[in-house]
Amino acid sequence: MNPDEFCEKDSLHLHNYFTILEGPGALKEACLNCGHRVIYNKRDGKIDNAAYLRNHLRDTVQPGEGKTGKLYSQIYGEDAVKAHARWVKNRKAKPKLEDVQAEARDMIKTLGRKSYLMP
Repeated sequence: MNPDEFCEKDSLHLHNYFTILEGPGALKEACLNCGHRVIYNKRDGKIDNAAYLRNHLRDTVQPGEGKTGKLYSQIYGEDAVKAHARWVKNRKAKPKLEDVQAEARDMIKTLGRKSYLMP
């Protein structure tokens, strides 16, 4: 890695980029902490994905197992990992398509009754 890829003002030495300018040929970003600027050239309207992901590690890591899970806990701390685990444990399962369709049919039947529309 180049020395300019490390942020001196961040404890983990990771830049926290935000977009300054986006044009048809390039995307220009700067670090919130140290002001380091980087330009991604576009080809066919798309930027170089590997370089963008490498520089935006903060945005791309996900909680869980493996390398990205370890990086996530280093960046955001153990409290964030525990909060995510609680969210996963407490989230409700998505309803099955058949259940949603049956509920929609019941609603249509209820709305279609004359007694409902005209008391």
